[in-house]
Amino acid sequence: MVYDIAHAVGEMERVDLFATDSRGEAFDIDGAHFLKRSFGLFLKSIFRCLSPIVVWRLWRQYHMSNGSLVRLIYYWLISGYVKGLFKCGRYDIVHIHGCGFASELWMQVCKNCGQKYVVTLHGLNSFTGAVRLEPAAKQYERDFLKRVVGGEIPITVISTGMKRMIEKTFDKINCDNIFVVCNSFSFSNNASSGLSVRKKYGIPSNAKVLLYVGNISENKNQLQMVKVFDLLSGELRNQTWVLFCGENHMGNNISFEEAIKNSPNADHLVLCGGIKRELMSAYYEEADAVVLLSQTEGFGLSLIEGMHFGLPGLMFKDMDAYEDIYDANAVIGVADRTNQCVVDGIEQLLKGRWNKEVIKSCSERFGCDMMAQRYILVYKRILA
Repeated sequence: MVYDIAHAVGEMERVDLFATDSRGEAFDIDGAHFLKRSFGLFLKSIFRCLSPIVVWRLWRQYHMSNGSLVRLIYYWLISGYVKGLFKCGRYDIVHIHGCGFASELWMQVCKNCGQKYVVTLHGLNSFTGAVRLEPAAKQYERDFLKRVVGGEIPITVISTGMKRMIEKTFDKINCDNIFVVCNSFSFSNNASSGLSVRKKYGIPSNAKVLLYVGNISENKNQLQMVKVFDLLSGELRNQTWVLFCGENHMGNNISFEEAIKNSPNADHLVLCGGIKRELMSAYYEEADAVVLLSQTEGFGLSLIEGMHFGLPGLMFKDMDAYEDIYDANAVIGVADRTNQCVVDGIEQLLKGRWNKEVIKSCSERFGCDMMAQRYILVYKRILA
């Protein structure tokens, strides 16, 4: 998604992109210029690095894991080079993605250089135990958000619900330094892969196919889909297949494969694994609907990707992006998280009469150009 943002904005404005976790020569692709990065360059700029006191204070305040500390020291080593980039590039604005200890370093570099910046949050990690993240990082996010509502840091969030959650948590109304810019989909230029998904998984041509897209995790809540499927009416269940597309990131205490094997309808529940991005369009083209039952979800990209292919979707009404995504012509909202309510929603989803062209038109507000224009408006507001 970060690459898609850089690409989309790069079609309208000059964009340089610095990827901290990779090294190599500079190169240009899709309107974005990837800046050169190497250990040699980092070491040459070491005397321009931030004061090591910044790292020491973060470590002392949050008692992060050793792995996080090592990564933070690595990013500190880069900070002198980044400082040089800002001074030479004379950028209007720096766009930082994610909220973490590294983000703190980049914000400190910006302040040191007098550089305007904005931070984008692609989700909230400290509001649920379902997100696997060390306590130190969750506490940093909470402290970061306090600074945001205090007016110190301008941020963008990817859904209206995320903004409302932040404001509600910290008892603040209408924070004018929190901007909502929804994500986009990027299937517009994808050529057909020639893959027959139904043939690959042995699914009859007249069967219904539900897609559940996202890495398998406690938060993405695929386990509830397995339970719900077993509760569907017999005729509908026998005519329906569920494809789970995503790498298995489930904790060691919960075996998703075992849950599927133990289901009496295991033959209709397919664990597809990670799917290459260029092949995902084939899955949407042959599906009938998209389901997303996440416990927390900053946006819900699979729902608007499905809409782009004319597929209706199902989501919970308490998801952050519900009011951004919902359209009565394209989405079913489930008010209660009980299995029976989800069963009722899926039966409505599969038995309903949907107009594919109308659903496709609903996805147009999530195009890359629209997203880029909104980010540029945010940049201009911050610069003003």
